[in-house]
Amino acid sequence: MGPTTPTYLYGIGGFIGTGVQVDAVIRVRDEFLDYQLRNEYSTAGYREYCADVLSRLESFFTEPSEGGLKVAINEFYNSWQNLTRDVTDSSLRAEVRSNADVLCSILNAFDHQMVQLTQDIDATVQASVDRVNTYAHQIAELNYDIHAAESKSGYVANDLRDRRDLLVDQMAEMCEVKLVEENNNYYTLMVNGIRIVRHTTVVELDAVYNQETRWHDLCRALH
Repeated sequence: MGPTTPTYLYGIGGFIGTGVQVDAVIRVRDEFLDYQLRNEYSTAGYREYCADVLSRLESFFTEPSEGGLKVAINEFYNSWQNLTRDVTDSSLRAEVRSNADVLCSILNAFDHQMVQLTQDIDATVQASVDRVNTYAHQIAELNYDIHAAESKSGYVANDLRDRRDLLVDQMAEMCEVKLVEENNNYYTLMVNGIRIVRHTTVVELDAVYNQETRWHDLCRALH
């Protein structure tokens, strides 16, 4: 807020105030708190995703249960113990074979579920890369708009800056983000050591399949 132009009082030789006006609307933000908050966003996002994956793993085993892995192992072991009393008994041998089939069936089911889980995790990585690239392009566009608005008018583009910070916060929930503001207008962003936004330029991320690990690795896009 600032004072308006006072009115001169003729005959008295003095001025009288005419009130106040809004000189500017300025955002109140703390860069250190923003930095700390985004670090916590990244940590929280990672922990929540780990909790989701571990919850799915837990659902595979469903222990303790009447038909779970523990029971199958015990019955398999007990059938071998029984067979040691008379290895020629065909019924005991059939019991061992039957319990072995049950145990193998359970283990194969676990393997199938684990493979499906790893494929789902890998697919999530690829989807997240696409979202990060979308956010990066939007941030670069806002860099341009903010610089154009503030360099010409001299005012702070609060709404545009709020939108840009929100995008950075959303990106921080998905990955670790390093942020530098240059020339008081432009954001430069780095993800996983890769600079993806500098001023209005975007270097997209890509997920490339690794034959050895059978996972997608994060890297710069070749196009």
